[in-house]
Amino acid sequence: MIVRFDATLDDVVDVNLRSWATSKTMRLWRWQGAAVTGLMFAVPTYFLLGESVRARFVISCAAALIGIAFYLWTYRENFRKRTRKLCRERIGTDAPVAVTVELLDEGISISQLGARIILEWSRIDRVEESTDALYFFSSDNACSAVRKRGFESIATKDEFLKLAETNIHLSRGPVCSKS
Repeated sequence: MIVRFDATLDDVVDVNLRSWATSKTMRLWRWQGAAVTGLMFAVPTYFLLGESVRARFVISCAAALIGIAFYLWTYRENFRKRTRKLCRERIGTDAPVAVTVELLDEGISISQLGARIILEWSRIDRVEESTDALYFFSSDNACSAVRKRGFESIATKDEFLKLAETNIHLSRGPVCSKS
C-alpha cells in the first residue's frame, strides 16, 4: 500500500519535535539552560546590590527563580523557532517536500528528498493517530509521520493503519502463555 503527500516545513518541524520530546539529552539541555539563565539573573543582582550579604543572597535567589521561570516559559517557542530554522537549512527550501510511504513485508519504506529508508516492523514500538497524521515511533523514539491528507479516504487510512498494526504485531513473534 502506497501513500503520497507533500510535507510542509511545519510537518517536518512537528516530526522532529515529537522525536526529541522524550530525549534525555534534550531534557538535560533544557535544565542546563534554565540553570545558566538563573545564574545570569542571580550573579549580577548579588554584586550590584549594596545590601547586607543575607539580603543580597535572598534577593539573588529570587532573581534566579525569576530567570529560571522566564527561561522555561519561553523555552518551547524558542526551541520551535530554532528547530524550524535548522529544518529549513537541512531541507534547503520552504517549499513542500514530496513524500512517499509504502508498507512492505519487511517494514515501512519512506522516500523523500532523494533518499529512501526502511523502518523494520520489529523496530516500531507504537503508532499514534492524531487529527492530521499517523505517527510511527521506533524503539529509539525516532518519529515518522504519514499525513492523513495523503489518503484518498478514511477507509483507505483505516486499512493502512490496520495493515501496519498487524505487521508490527506479527514482528513481535509468538507470545507464550505462562500457564
